[in-house]
Amino acid sequence: MPCWYFDKKEIRNTPTHRDGIDPTTEARYRREGARFIIDAGTKMGLRYDTCATGVVYFHRFYLFHSFKDFHRYITAAGCLFLAGKVEETPKKCKDIVKITQSILSPQLFSVFSEDPKVRLKPQRSELAVHTRKPCIYCGESHSPNTCMKIVDQKARLEILKQKKACFNCLGNHRVTDCKSKGTCKQCGRKHHTSICLNKSQSSFSSNSNPNYNNNDNTPASSDQQDIAKTASAMHCTTYSQVLLKTAIATVHSNAQVSMDANILFDEGVQRSFITDSLAEQLELKPKGTEAISISGFGGGNESVRHLKTADIFVLTEDGSRTQLNY
Repeated sequence: MPCWYFDKKEIRNTPTHRDGIDPTTEARYRREGARFIIDAGTKMGLRYDTCATGVVYFHRFYLFHSFKDFHRYITAAGCLFLAGKVEETPKKCKDIVKITQSILSPQLFSVFSEDPKVRLKPQRSELAVHTRKPCIYCGESHSPNTCMKIVDQKARLEILKQKKACFNCLGNHRVTDCKSKGTCKQCGRKHHTSICLNKSQSSFSSNSNPNYNNNDNTPASSDQQDIAKTASAMHCTTYSQVLLKTAIATVHSNAQVSMDANILFDEGVQRSFITDSLAEQLELKPKGTEAISISGFGGGNESVRHLKTADIFVLTEDGSRTQLNY
C-alpha cells in the first residue's frame, strides 16, 4: 500500500538532497511550486481543497524524485490537473497551460514543450548557468541593442558586412533569405533595431536620480530587460524665466502609503519618472526592471541604465484612484 507518512530522516534524505542541492534551495523550490498551484487554482476558480490536494501530491512526488530531473512548475501543473480529477473539479489540460502561461515569465514557461507529444528534457535546476548568445558586435554576453562598446550604427553595419550576417535578424544568412517577420522597433522597417539610423535622439534629462519608469506600452516579460528603450522628454535651456506646467496631487502606493507630490506635466514625454526619495517614502515595491537608453536632448552619446518599474495611484478630485506605471 502506498506510504503517505514519512519520518524526519526520510524527509531530510530526499533524492534532491542526494543530487547535491542544499536544503535551503530545495525548500525554496517546494514553496514556489506550492504557491504556483494555489495561484493557478485560484485563477481557475478551483476550491481550496483541490489546491491543497495538489500541494500534497507535489510534496509527496519530490520525496521519490529529484528537482534536478523534474522541473517544479511542470510537476506542479500536473499535480493540479490530477487533484482536479480526484476532487471532482476537473479542468482541461489546455486551460491549465493557458493559466500557467499567464502566471510564469516567458523564460520559465519555456520549460513546457510547445507540442505535447515532444518529450520534455529534464530541467537541471537553476544551478546551471544560463548561457546567452554573445553580442555580434563585441562578443560579450548581452543584447546587441544594449551594446555600449560599439555604439555607432555605421560601425555596426561594417561588422555585419564583414561577418556576412543578416541585417534583419543578425543570423548567418543573407537578408534576402531571412524568414524572420520581425521589424525595427524604432522605424518599423525591415532591419535590426541595433543598426537603425533613425533612432530618436531625444531622451529624458534630469538632475534628480529617478529609478522608476513608466511601462505602459511595453509587454511584461522577464526577457524585456534585454531591450534598450529610449525615453524622451522635452526640456528647455534658457537664461530667462521659464514657466512649467506643474500640479500638486496626492499619490498612493500598494502599501497604502499616501502623500502629496509635485507633478511636472510634459506632453512630449514617453516615460514617467519619480525620484528615489519619493519611491522610498511611498514604500514602493519594484515589479521589475527595464533597460532604458538615456541621452541628452539632441546629443549623440547614449548610456543604458537599468531602472526599476512600479505602480502608483493618483487621487483625483472626485475621490477616485487612477493607476500609473512608473
